[in-house]
Amino acid sequence: MGMTGVVLNPVDLKALRETLGAFSDKRFNGTLAMALTATVGAVKDAEVREMKDVFDRPTPWTMGSMYVEGAKADKLIAETGIKDNPFAGRSPSYYLRWEIYGGSRSLKAFEKRLISAGAMPDDYRAVPGMFARLDNFGNMSKGQLNQIFSQLRIEQAAGAKSTLVRISKTDDSPKVQKLKQTKINAAYRKAGGQYIAFPNGRGKLLPGIYQVRSFQKFGRTDPKPVLIFVRWADYEAIFDYDYVAMKTVEREFQPQVNQAITTMADYWYKKYGGR
Repeated sequence: MGMTGVVLNPVDLKALRETLGAFSDKRFNGTLAMALTATVGAVKDAEVREMKDVFDRPTPWTMGSMYVEGAKADKLIAETGIKDNPFAGRSPSYYLRWEIYGGSRSLKAFEKRLISAGAMPDDYRAVPGMFARLDNFGNMSKGQLNQIFSQLRIEQAAGAKSTLVRISKTDDSPKVQKLKQTKINAAYRKAGGQYIAFPNGRGKLLPGIYQVRSFQKFGRTDPKPVLIFVRWADYEAIFDYDYVAMKTVEREFQPQVNQAITTMADYWYKKYGGR
């Protein structure tokens, strides 16, 4: 997905070879390799500019997602594309597919945990609510997600001990209960309130996760939507990767060939005096 290669038309290649009859095969191939590499480099730059235009606050990870593989005299293939790194968490080629082709996205890691814990129905997706804290790139704050998981007693990793303590009225002594309640209240205060999940909604509330108590005021407050559960999250194709690549190749290839010819001719003239 998201890969562009420059293919040479054999007819055009033959005509170009005849034009550059004074070039040796090695020099000719080196010239083509230079032009091919510069062309896909121009495609990469054009795609990055397009990302800036169509995405709202794209992350550095997204902006750095393009790669270039240059051509060589003995390998006249150059390509650029979106990195596919399965060992780097969410690979750009994975999450950008919906921006390029549209459609319904798959579950995110935190959504899988919510479903596994029974906090969200398995045929829903989570979208930020009015009171979600977003980072500089418009994504859900990891700190707020961690607070939600802790309060809902959802483990974030196997063996992790990051969830909020539970009070047992049968097993805990009054002293231990009081100590645990103090810890719970401190966690609520740090988070700015208490989070509770309504997987199926409640009354007029949509399914989601709400903040239902605030320590900035006394008592309970109206439920504040932090995450809303929707049946699907469809993406409109807004990143026309293929069109940008095609138009850039059409615009750049011939000028890059001309520039490569000039560069190669100047190099050999300076090195061998025109021989």
